[in-house]
Amino acid sequence: MKELPAQLNWKPLDGLKLLDRGKVRERYELPDHPELLFFVTSDRVSAHDIILPFTAPLKGTVLNFLDYWWRNQLMDIPHDVVTIGPAIDKYLPSSLRNNGELHRHGRVVKKKTMDPVESIVRGKLTGTGLSQYRHDRTVCGQRLPPGLE
Repeated sequence: MKELPAQLNWKPLDGLKLLDRGKVRERYELPDHPELLFFVTSDRVSAHDIILPFTAPLKGTVLNFLDYWWRNQLMDIPHDVVTIGPAIDKYLPSSLRNNGELHRHGRVVKKKTMDPVESIVRGKLTGTGLSQYRHDRTVCGQRLPPGLE
């Protein structure tokens, strides 16, 4: 039987308290910075809430840096990322500093209160949204242009 990739034989980072582990990311407390958190984005792959038994090399790095880049493109929207790359070292315990993997996969973020909001984006109106639109050209109280299907 083929051995699982190292990222699936996972263990928490020494010196940091693990808060939770999701399909793609771990979230840690930073002991000397209680207003901040440390996130590590992995190369794990998931489908339908199942972590698959392989990784996608560089996936975590690409997600980490692409997300950071987009957040900085939207300059008028404040975001929670404090830093990524080697600059994370100033927030980490000395035992975790100068770690290239963490420089690529890690980020320091401000603690935020999450608003429990979920949205679904679809290319077509359906169900009660379509019925309401046909009635008065609104969906959830928002006026929409004529001619939508």
